[in-house]
Amino acid sequence: MGLGTTGPVGANPRGNGHGREASNNPGRLPRYDGADTRVPPDIGGQEFALMYYAEGVLTGPNPSGGFGFGEFDSPAEHFHLGVMDRSIDQALDDRRDAHEHYREYWGIDFDAGLDNEEVTEETLFQVHDGYNANGVKIAEEVPTQLHPEVGYSNYWISGYGMPNNWEPETNTTNRDPRVTNKVRDGGWWVDVDLNGDGYDDGFAEAEEGAVGNLVGEPTFWYNDKLSLEDTPGLDQAIHDGYPAGETDLFWGNYSIKLGDQETPLDEIHYESRFPTELGARSGIPRAFICELEFARKDGRNVRDLRQNERHRQQLRNELTLGRVHGTVYPDGRLPEGHPLEDDAGEYPVRTLRNVLTFPPSRNRADGGVVPGVGADDMSLGQ
Repeated sequence: MGLGTTGPVGANPRGNGHGREASNNPGRLPRYDGADTRVPPDIGGQEFALMYYAEGVLTGPNPSGGFGFGEFDSPAEHFHLGVMDRSIDQALDDRRDAHEHYREYWGIDFDAGLDNEEVTEETLFQVHDGYNANGVKIAEEVPTQLHPEVGYSNYWISGYGMPNNWEPETNTTNRDPRVTNKVRDGGWWVDVDLNGDGYDDGFAEAEEGAVGNLVGEPTFWYNDKLSLEDTPGLDQAIHDGYPAGETDLFWGNYSIKLGDQETPLDEIHYESRFPTELGARSGIPRAFICELEFARKDGRNVRDLRQNERHRQQLRNELTLGRVHGTVYPDGRLPEGHPLEDDAGEYPVRTLRNVLTFPPSRNRADGGVVPGVGADDMSLGQ
């Protein structure tokens, strides 16, 4: 990939403050001469950064067991109990946190349709319906594990030498969760349908899903034009409605397979604060933005920690906020003669691109970096 040169070339910040002549430019870029991708810990001046991409081909159903994680009843159980190595209680806490997030930031109540309005062990891995303030179903929350054959792989991480693992015989990125650089991705993902096309029991009546029809006072960001013209500006939250039609929302974790003698990097938590842009024809996510944080696995509720005044400094020291920007291509066909052609369906090709940075931005005003999080809650490299 040529990225093996990143270490020696980018090890120092550009220049020394005395003009262009004092740059960090080499005479010639050294050529790649190793088996891994070495990235400086402060690449581009970020505290921490990662790059994922996927060129995958699906040849069968999403697995619910195997790969050394045990056998489970569903792919979601496989992810939470196997890959993430959570107990049932920890998985329950995570889904309850997700419900709190969707209610607080998005105005959707996923507890209203449950017995005693609470997730239980019996309903933990079931699909949950989401309701607006009028008790009308507008969403479904689905326990999810991204299919490993999608090929989601992490090809560079700040401060690591990541091996260039891919599958030349099929021309795909790494599809085996046991191989170093594999991104295992799962959580509680939501489909919102304000048209009511997918649901038999009604839909939101409000124009473009106005906040007045949602639960509470949601604080998600939405700027339909994504332009400074006739808008308050991209750094200011817009709270007056969802995009018309459908959108997807995400809550979950990335678990990155490192070396065989290392613990996986599985503390990266993501959650939607912006609506996901869906393809007009395909209906699949084509652009998404999620806030990130290094979550904790010791049972403490990150959201409680954030809201507790006494722990704010501890939060700054232990939990770093970030952002992921991702794109997804529509599902594709295989070229004639591809080695997986006989095993795959009509549209088996999956393509994703993701960049993750911590913090979300280094130069924006404190209040404009992460929607719904005040400046006191943020890690800005201080």
